[in-house]
Amino acid sequence: MKFWKHTLISAFAFFGISTTVLVTSCEQDSCIDLKCRNGGACVEGFCRCPAGYEGTECETQEATKFVGRFIGHYTCDNSPLVDTIDMWLHKAPSEVRFVNRLDITDTIAATVKGIELHVGSSTNDNFRRYTVGNLSNGSRLSLYSELVYLNSTTGEKVTCNFIGFK
Repeated sequence: MKFWKHTLISAFAFFGISTTVLVTSCEQDSCIDLKCRNGGACVEGFCRCPAGYEGTECETQEATKFVGRFIGHYTCDNSPLVDTIDMWLHKAPSEVRFVNRLDITDTIAATVKGIELHVGSSTNDNFRRYTVGNLSNGSRLSLYSELVYLNSTTGEKVTCNFIGFK
């Protein structure tokens, strides 16, 4: 009788320990608790966000960090002027528009990619403008523009920079 008692206790102990080890050693899917939004997909515990979205769950439109008023200096050929740039979301998730207070008639379209601002070249009657920009530390906007005058026989260029803060 003692033999069967010890055998049963040993068998239950063995199965109990084996079951505990088996259950706790199973690898859990790291994507179960992660809810990727806006078309994002979970890969190895991280959300892979579609273009225009960022954040741990793809919850933030990239362009929103550029939206606001930036106050700073606008410099064309070493002539600094105090200026303000107002930027707003035009089309979610990554298209913005902005205007500077020195020339409020000229609204510029741009696309946000990460911390970079991509502005297509534009042409008017007098010049072609090439512009690029970026946002650093979440509040410092830097824009670089080159104006190439079309009616100039010398290929005259003017470079302009804006550095401003939210």
